[in-house]
Amino acid sequence: MHRISAHGSYRLDRVFPGVGRIAVASGATTAAEFKSRNELLTRLYNKGRLDLLRAIQAHTYTVTEVYAADREDELARLTGERAILGRPLWDTVKTWVGTDPAPTRKRYGVSFDALRVRGGLPESATLETLGTVDWKALKTQWPNSGSD
Repeated sequence: MHRISAHGSYRLDRVFPGVGRIAVASGATTAAEFKSRNELLTRLYNKGRLDLLRAIQAHTYTVTEVYAADREDELARLTGERAILGRPLWDTVKTWVGTDPAPTRKRYGVSFDALRVRGGLPESATLETLGTVDWKALKTQWPNSGSD
């Protein structure tokens, strides 16, 4: 167990059969918190939740996200369609569009920027929130073209 920086978090480095090596930041800044997060990985393995271990390994979820869901007894929301719909909208859009987007992605970025300004969606919006937008009402107030 070691810190990754002076103010960083302890690093997890574990190997699980059927998953492989998980070497990620734990998100814990104290030894006690690190121990809890390390034990979480063991519990996930013992319960057969290899899907979540692989998601941590692939950086789909951070240890902190899985740890928080576990504490709230909400691990089920971190799998399948529910997991995708529960992702933060604006962070996901930023990932989709990228920092140096190709023309199509750049166009999507312009559209999402306009939606962010005019759509009335909060910063905490998730992908699932897009399903609550009244698109017909928004279209009547939309100053840009229909392709936007």
